[in-house]
Amino acid sequence: QITAEPENVAAWKGLAHVEYFLHNYDDALYAVSNALKYTSDEVEKCNMIALKACLIAEQGIATGSRAQLLKAKALFAPFIEKLGRAVDHYNLGNISEALKEREAAEKHYRRSLELDPNHAQCWKNLGSLLHNLGHHEEGMNCLDQALELNPNLVEGLLTKANVLLIFADKVSDALSLMERAFEISPDIERRWPHAHYWRAMALCRADRFEEALAIAEERLERK
Repeated sequence: QITAEPENVAAWKGLAHVEYFLHNYDDALYAVSNALKYTSDEVEKCNMIALKACLIAEQGIATGSRAQLLKAKALFAPFIEKLGRAVDHYNLGNISEALKEREAAEKHYRRSLELDPNHAQCWKNLGSLLHNLGHHEEGMNCLDQALELNPNLVEGLLTKANVLLIFADKVSDALSLMERAFEISPDIERRWPHAHYWRAMALCRADRFEEALAIAEERLERK
C-alpha cells in the first residue's frame, strides 16, 4: 500500500505497529518517521510521537541504553498531561522503571490504572515493581488482578510463578503457571529469553533434575 500511496499516513502507521509487534524497532521507527512527515493533524502527531517514544524506550530497555531511555522520556514530557491518557502514564512507568526511578514508576503506573483500571499489563508491571520494593502482599494482589483481567497474560503467569518460587517456596504452583505460559506461547523465548532458565530452576527446586538438565543442555546446544 505504501508503494502505491507513499503519503498514506494510515498505512505507515499500520506498518509501524506491525514492525513494533515483531520487535523490529529500527523498521518501526522508519515507518513512524514517515507517518509524522505526512500528517498535519496535531492529535495524530501526538499519537505518532508517543509511538516513537515507545519504540525508542523498547530499544533502550533491550540494549541497556540509558541515553535512549532518557530520549524517550523527553519525548513524552510535552504532551502527557495535555492528553491525559492512561497509556502514556503506563509507558512512562516502564521507562522510569528501566531507569531505576522506581518512585516515579509507581506514580505513573498508579495514575495509569486510575484512568484505565482494566489494563492487565499495567497491573502486572505494578505488581512486579512492588515485589522489587519488598511489598510482596500488595504486589501479589496486583498480579492476581492482572490475571483476573487476562488469564492468558503470559508475562503475568511467569512473574507470578517466579514470585511463588522465590518468595513463597511454592514450587508446584510455580511450575503449573510456567507450564501454562509455555502452552499459551510456545515461542516464549522470543520475548522472554530467560523463560527456559526460570523453568529449569523451578524443576531443580522440585528435584526433577533430569528434566532441568535436558532444558539446560538443549539451550546450550542452541546457543
